[in-house]
Amino acid sequence: MYTRNEPIAGARAAERGMSLVEILVAMAIFIVLLAGITLLFSGAIDAVRTGYVNQEAFERARSSMTQLERDLAGAFTAREFGDYYAFYGGPKGFSFVGVVEGRLARVTYVAHPTVDSIRYQSSYTESYETLRQRAWDQGGAALQSRFEEVFAGDVRGDIVDIDSVTVVTQSLVRYVEPGRTDLDTFEIKRANGTRLTWPTLDRIEPALDRYDSGDSDNLRLYLGMLDGVNPRVLPFDALPADSESLAGVLQNVRDSEDMRRIMQQEAYASLRALSHDDVNGIIQAKRRELWIRMLAGEPGLPAFWGDPRNPSDPRPKAEHYVLAENILFGIYDPRLPEFDLSGSPPLFTYWITVNKEPKPPHFNDVRLIPGYTAFVFNPDVGSLYGIDDGLVTALSAQTPSLVFEGMPLAPRLPGFIGAGFWVATPSRWVNSKDFLRWFAMEIQVPAAAGRDMQSVLTRRERL
Repeated sequence: MYTRNEPIAGARAAERGMSLVEILVAMAIFIVLLAGITLLFSGAIDAVRTGYVNQEAFERARSSMTQLERDLAGAFTAREFGDYYAFYGGPKGFSFVGVVEGRLARVTYVAHPTVDSIRYQSSYTESYETLRQRAWDQGGAALQSRFEEVFAGDVRGDIVDIDSVTVVTQSLVRYVEPGRTDLDTFEIKRANGTRLTWPTLDRIEPALDRYDSGDSDNLRLYLGMLDGVNPRVLPFDALPADSESLAGVLQNVRDSEDMRRIMQQEAYASLRALSHDDVNGIIQAKRRELWIRMLAGEPGLPAFWGDPRNPSDPRPKAEHYVLAENILFGIYDPRLPEFDLSGSPPLFTYWITVNKEPKPPHFNDVRLIPGYTAFVFNPDVGSLYGIDDGLVTALSAQTPSLVFEGMPLAPRLPGFIGAGFWVATPSRWVNSKDFLRWFAMEIQVPAAAGRDMQSVLTRRERL
């Protein structure tokens, strides 16, 4: 029996409080719960952020693909107006004539390094054999050997894991020229407002001096066009940017064995046997290739776009025609900067039918002429007879099977265009991964593009 003032046992225990063990256990449970909630919350934030980046990338890709498909729906050929070509395509861009907003226009799509283009550091992981093959494709055995030497320490099993690479992006530019109904008239302004005059090549003797030796821009175009007739003249793809080196290139061309053979009429007899349309088609195709490369901002060629920081520059600004940004241009390691780890994936591929393989990265290009590529890559051919005979054989009536649709001497629109690109953006948040995703679409060009180009009703001489 207890008195009224005497505390009960439970009250005494409550006054005593929690033991250290109980506190530690409670803290451990609280920490586990808090860690779980934090991870859950962090995952939700990452998911939301990834969703935003995905949404932005999908919107850019969808809008550009939709615009591209809409433009190609109005593409056509107009043989009755003398337009033997209505399309020219390469891996980084293409140009065609079509109906845009109710009127004829020339439309050019090309990848270009605008002010929106970015460079940022990231990490990169790829199969060793894949990178090894890309090194071979870009520079042959020499570059492949350097790749194996430089990246030997980054190989983990069959994977190359690189901590720091430079990712370079460009923008997809859509340039529309209303009222332009052909692919052969190119008006290029200079920064001072004057217009650049294109050089010409004679179909019989392409080596004739039909360029302005005092105009470096004119000379660059001349050498580029001459390369279309004889690809052995220029041993590299890109011309030097400075005039002194350019003059050296011209002198080397003049002194070369191939050039001397061009200037000898007897050595040029086989190409003289070709028709005017055949030789002219080769020269025109090279002009269109140079147009695409100029709009792509290739160093060494005349500058087509104006400086966006100079409002008095009369030339068009590429920044005003951007359709999509953050398109992957290349991935480079500073230890081997001439090697593009990404392999320079083409933005566009072209083919006639759905099942045509392989899908060529060029269309209406001189590289599609049988005998042309064989001459370029054959080190045993010591004269122009290789390409001369190859062209004559390919274009002769005795071998019609070698003249296939798509090369510049059998003009037409492609039946399908494959558009695809990587969208690359750096992470906006700490400890988040950089964004890299592939978007692609196959676009069918209107069926009328495949109509008979030799129809009597559409031949110009019959009008």
